[in-house]
Amino acid sequence: MRWGVSCASSYDTSIATSYDDQLSIFVETEFDKDVPLCDVEIAPVLSSRDWIEPVEGRRYMCYEFVDPKDSSATYSLLTISLGNEPCRGPKPTEPDINSVGLAHISRGFGLLVAVAIALIRV
Repeated sequence: MRWGVSCASSYDTSIATSYDDQLSIFVETEFDKDVPLCDVEIAPVLSSRDWIEPVEGRRYMCYEFVDPKDSSATYSLLTISLGNEPCRGPKPTEPDINSVGLAHISRGFGLLVAVAIALIRV
């Protein structure tokens, strides 16, 4: 198995702004090891539309699949994100004229994102 993570804007030229972008997660269970994952045209198994956000700024998504070589082996790919969504950044807002400097500073800190991905055999 191999997996990869990308922002949709890296392969979709119709995305014009960072807020329109989305995270894409790719998984291949059967592949030619001589062909890099980036050279294969496959659809993402998870995207930003799959986030489950029980608390604002904390989100997760899961993808479950069966090992094609061992049908008794089931796996779960768990992705966790804290802060702004990866690839998207904060929602656009109207700047407050009295605090323009602080708006730029807070936006910069808001771009710090933690993403964790775990593969779990069930």
